[in-house]
Amino acid sequence: MVGDVNLFISNDCGEAEIEVMVAEKSARKCGIGTEAIIAMMLYGIQHLGIKKYFAVIGDENQDSIKLFSRLGFNKVKETPVFKESTYQMTTNNETFHQRFYKEVSALKIGPYKFL
Repeated sequence: MVGDVNLFISNDCGEAEIEVMVAEKSARKCGIGTEAIIAMMLYGIQHLGIKKYFAVIGDENQDSIKLFSRLGFNKVKETPVFKESTYQMTTNNETFHQRFYKEVSALKIGPYKFL
């Protein structure tokens, strides 16, 4: 196992927080985190009715900020006391569908080498 992806479903219908961690340094920047996020989001959209995702990211974690921004998340809140920011993506608009499903179709999910 190189990491994990988690989905925390909110009491508010249709909202969830998503997070990913690739703990194994040699597995970073290989696309595994992107694939994990997309797979989890796709499951949330298709099976749980999630319409809005949030990601809370440490302000110094530039790799995660770039990853979530590339997927279409936008910064909506800064929390200076914790040195983190909240990013959001709404899934019920045309821009989302064009961008997200383009990412999904570009995935080449295949066998990974064990580290």
